[in-house]
Amino acid sequence: TESLVLSPAPAKPKRA
Repeated sequence: TESLVLSPAPAKPKRA
């Protein structure tokens, strides 16, 4: 899950 937060995805936040 931390990987998703660190990954560049401002337009598509998979965490949200």
